[in-house]
Amino acid sequence: RVNSFCATATRRCGTIDSGMMRALDEARIDHTSEEQLIAALRNSNENIAFSAAYGLAELPKTTASERALEEAFETRSENVAYWAAVSLASFGNKKWVPLAAQRLRGGQDEHVQVAMASLLAKGGNLEGWFVVENQLRTKYPLDALVAVPSFVKMNRDGVDLVRLLEVC
Repeated sequence: RVNSFCATATRRCGTIDSGMMRALDEARIDHTSEEQLIAALRNSNENIAFSAAYGLAELPKTTASERALEEAFETRSENVAYWAAVSLASFGNKKWVPLAAQRLRGGQDEHVQVAMASLLAKGGNLEGWFVVENQLRTKYPLDALVAVPSFVKMNRDGVDLVRLLEVC
């Protein structure tokens, strides 16, 4: 399985992560075809679906791709939903934000939860802070530590969240 943070970091550098696209390559899905990526987004194979969500952000924004990503965000697993949200965010679409905060409470995958919390924070929403805070208290807080910079200068009850960590 591909680590969400590694793939996100790779995208920030302006390159497509070949690991994220491997499932599409193996299924012979054209990365440059919006139609094929939208169909792949609905595929029952999770690896193909989240790779398609990732790949759609590399194409120009269209109404069809936004609708498909919004649907995937609402109906698919948390991993596919996360990558759909990443792509929607790259298009400037924030329709996923309210549902993302709700989905965090029922999530099963700690890595995806922390990544979603970080994505929310980058959009100015601190609803995911509790996920990062809880993960920092575990034996393996690396994902949470990577997410903390997303919360810099965010306040809860007038207290800077990152400064609050320094006190704890």
